[in-house]
Amino acid sequence: MFTATTARALSFFACAIAGANAAIIDPAPKPGFKIDYDLPAGKRFAEVYEYFKEPLSSMVDYFYETISPEYQQWFIDNEAGLKKSQPDVYAEMANMAEIVGQPLIKTLTVNSITEFSTFCTSIVAKTPDNEISHVRNLDFGFTDTMKELVYMAYLIKDGELVAEAPSIAGF
Repeated sequence: MFTATTARALSFFACAIAGANAAIIDPAPKPGFKIDYDLPAGKRFAEVYEYFKEPLSSMVDYFYETISPEYQQWFIDNEAGLKKSQPDVYAEMANMAEIVGQPLIKTLTVNSITEFSTFCTSIVAKTPDNEISHVRNLDFGFTDTMKELVYMAYLIKDGELVAEAPSIAGF
């Protein structure tokens, strides 16, 4: 299932992660994890969170401090609404908070950073063979930690592998 399109997306993704601060992109293979969508949302990423526990905790601290106090307060004031409107995301972030030892409100807020900031650009392209590529660069700093969080996600649904993609733990 690793196609040429997947390879191109991984290459673009690695370049975006490495950022301008990195002189060399580490070509070493990344760890792979099954993300099983047949499991409850709060269990799907547990193995990923456990594996990346320390850098994930550092990432949450770093990005939370870049968020204005007004946005931080908005998430505090609207936590119940977030749980109701996005129960799967809420359960995933609750699981991450528990595993990495961070307050839930911090993981919820950091997980939503691309929703209220300009830290992200997406590209969607169709090849002549009708394959769709989605590339998303994250224009973040903190690249030394961010590149440590890259892994291959093998998405499972109904017991079958339905997709695979490079991902960043916690996003």
